[in-house]
Amino acid sequence: MDTWVWIVIAVLVLAVIVIVAVSLTGRQRKEAELKRREEKAAELRSRGQDEELRAKEAAAAAAQQEADATRSRMEAERLERQAREQSVEADRARQAAQAHRADASRLAPETDMDVTREELDNPSRDRLLDGSRAPRDEAFSDRPSDRATGDPDPSRRL
Repeated sequence: MDTWVWIVIAVLVLAVIVIVAVSLTGRQRKEAELKRREEKAAELRSRGQDEELRAKEAAAAAAQQEADATRSRMEAERLERQAREQSVEADRARQAAQAHRADASRLAPETDMDVTREELDNPSRDRLLDGSRAPRDEAFSDRPSDRATGDPDPSRRL
């Protein structure tokens, strides 16, 4: 064989080696790219799950706040209803008291309504038979200490 045949065979072998080398490096590049894509996909899935979890937590918190607001509105409505009922009851009691006073006035119109609880518990001689008060003279008080000092105004003493 001639040299030129050996040269052609060497070039062909060299071309086959180059083609094999290029295909191997291309394959390695594709595998590396595929690995990067898989890692990125895994990272995106992880982020998606985290965001979905946060979204569910936010939705749960919003639902809880809505439930709290509804509960508060119901409580406020209950309290308003109770306040209206108490107001109606107070009006009824006030009307009943006015009716009793009117009945009392109708039954005994001359009675003095200014009698205090103390005067009812401790009747004094200052109250006249018709219920009115007698004029009081401090100079002639019935207390022995007032008579002993002769002070016409015992309220000035300390």
